[in-house]
Amino acid sequence: MEPNLKTKLTHHFVDTTGNLVASTPILAGLDLLVGVPEDISLKSRYLGITTGFLGVQYLTRIIRNYSRKRQGITTKSKESTQHSHDRLNASMIALVSSPFSYLIAEQFSNQDVSNLEILVGTLTRAGFGYLAGGIATYSEHGFRDLLCEKKHERIPEEVYTLRKSERISLAAMFTAGSIALTYAMYYLHPN
Repeated sequence: MEPNLKTKLTHHFVDTTGNLVASTPILAGLDLLVGVPEDISLKSRYLGITTGFLGVQYLTRIIRNYSRKRQGITTKSKESTQHSHDRLNASMIALVSSPFSYLIAEQFSNQDVSNLEILVGTLTRAGFGYLAGGIATYSEHGFRDLLCEKKHERIPEEVYTLRKSERISLAAMFTAGSIALTYAMYYLHPN
């Protein structure tokens, strides 16, 4: 049976939150590490979060799931196979989307971003996508398990022994930790 609109929107919100909790502090740190101007990096993160919730994350999931289906990869496939696929997928999406993210962020910033900074930032994000692309997907699955009632093969069985209030508390703790870590990176970054 096809899920109703409310269920689809709930899953989109939960999946997007899970993905962003894992990726936002890491991408912010990488931007700052490779010299992307702080304001550009911050606005790029805002853009990523906003567009993610407005449907871009949903689109990336459609692309990932379509690619998995074409290659015969399921959630029951070996973890290494799933991770390899998700890493390559995340890398390709970062390679395509990052330059636009930086250029759009520049339009709302008082700082400029050079072509070299765009290139280095894009390649860094793509490299991160390849090295850790499976983490964001795993985080999506984890958040869905914590906040929805659907069990997933990739998540430890112990998660399902927790009460719903405990699972919600865990998700809130992970989200707050991600926000605090991202804030700390920008706050402590020397201008």
